[in-house]
Amino acid sequence: MIHNVIRIAAKVISRKLSPGAFTPLARIGAILGLLALAGCTHPDLAHLDNPKTGGAFPNIWNKTPVTQLRALAEPATLTSVKNASLSGLDRIVFTFSGKEIPGYAMRYQGEGSDQGAKGPVLFEMRFGARPIWGHGNEAEIHRQLNYPVLKALSESKIGEEFTFWTATLSKNSDYRLTELRNPPRLVVDFKH
Repeated sequence: MIHNVIRIAAKVISRKLSPGAFTPLARIGAILGLLALAGCTHPDLAHLDNPKTGGAFPNIWNKTPVTQLRALAEPATLTSVKNASLSGLDRIVFTFSGKEIPGYAMRYQGEGSDQGAKGPVLFEMRFGARPIWGHGNEAEIHRQLNYPVLKALSESKIGEEFTFWTATLSKNSDYRLTELRNPPRLVVDFKH
């Protein structure tokens, strides 16, 4: 990952992207932004395209933010959101149209990022995909749940090419991500 950041930064510095597009100050800002993105990206993203794992993250449970940037050939649409409570974990499955999972970012919001936070915490999930319902069925976009960790799930913000979902959790729980293909799905598990 850091090698890609350095390669892009080198292009920005040498103006190979678009001559005159970046002022010297903008070039410095772009480089700092790219380095910041490299620092907040999941440490094991190399496993995403590993055929042995089917594009899944290894079995990593943690509380750190995850950002996965992707440029898709065609825009994706979030086609379904499912949730369940299983043995030892609560699960959310996001399914997308197309052939690939769009870019996404996952993180605890505000106080919920503190290791010792007690009480309900919010977990943000952002996707570079068209929203599924927009301002449609309230029961689908605002779900009250009674799972051990996952208490509520709602579509919190929408735009033409992005959608944000928020999970209300009973505690600051470790989570893991799994990417699946055919159809493209992102699974978010919260440990009980």
